[in-house]
Amino acid sequence: MLPSGVLGALCISLVVTVVVVLLVRDPQWSAARDTLFQALASRMDGVVTRDGVTGSIDGIPCSLVLRYADEEPPASHRVSVRCPLPARLRVTLQLQRHEPGDHRERAAGRLTDVAVGDDAFDARFLVEGAPADVIRRALTPELRGFLMAQRAPLITTTPGRLTLEVDAALGDLEAHAEAARVTARLVAGLQTAAEAIDASVAMAYGGDPFRGMPDDAPVRAARAARVAEVTRIDRQRADRAAHDVRVGLVLAVVVVTPILLAAVC
Repeated sequence: MLPSGVLGALCISLVVTVVVVLLVRDPQWSAARDTLFQALASRMDGVVTRDGVTGSIDGIPCSLVLRYADEEPPASHRVSVRCPLPARLRVTLQLQRHEPGDHRERAAGRLTDVAVGDDAFDARFLVEGAPADVIRRALTPELRGFLMAQRAPLITTTPGRLTLEVDAALGDLEAHAEAARVTARLVAGLQTAAEAIDASVAMAYGGDPFRGMPDDAPVRAARAARVAEVTRIDRQRADRAAHDVRVGLVLAVVVVTPILLAAVC
C-alpha cells in the first residue's frame, strides 16, 4: 500500500494534469468551433449565434446547433438542424433506426411504418409519418442515401418545424453543411410532394352542362383526408407513449413491492 504522502502527491499531480489538459484543449476546441460556425454562416448566408448558426438554404430558413454527450468538449457531437415547415403543410414524421420491439408494436396496432419501396432502407429505418404518399415522394434516393450513410440519424416534426439530427466531427465542415442542405431539401420536398399530389387529383365540374364550372371539391376532400391521416398518426404516437408510461409504472411496482415487503418484514 502506498504511503499517504505519496498517494496525496499522486492525486495532486492527477488533478493538475487534468486541469492543464482542459485549459489547453478547451481554447483549441472553442477556436475550432468558432471557425466551423463562421464557415457555415458564410455558406448559409446567415449569422453566428451563441451555440450555432442561423441562415437559409435555397431560400428556406434553418438553424444549426451542436449538442454534446457530456460537458467536456468531445471529438464528435450531434448536429441538430431545424427548418420551419410551410404554414399550410400538414405533415408528421419520426424517422429513426429500427428497434427490436418495433415488430411487436406494429402487431399490436400501436405503430405505423411507412414503406418507401427501397428494401435496404425499409429494413433499416422506421418511418412513422403521414401523409404516407407525401412522405414517400419526399424521401428521394438522394435523401435515402444520405440517411443510410449515417450512424444514427433522427428526423422529427413538431408543429411548424422539422428537425434532423446526425453525428459529425467538429472539423468536418462538409458534414455539417450537408446536414443543413438535406434538411432544407426535405422540407422543400414535402411541400413539392403535397402540391404534386393535389395536382394529380381530377377536378370536378358543375353547373351548366355546356358551360361547366370547375369545382375543387375533390382536391379539398383529398387534403382533408391527409389531415385526418396526420391526426391519426399523432394520436397513435401519443397512445403508445401513454402505454409505455403505464408499462413502466407496472414494472416499477413489480420491482419495488418485494423490496418494501422485505424491509417491513
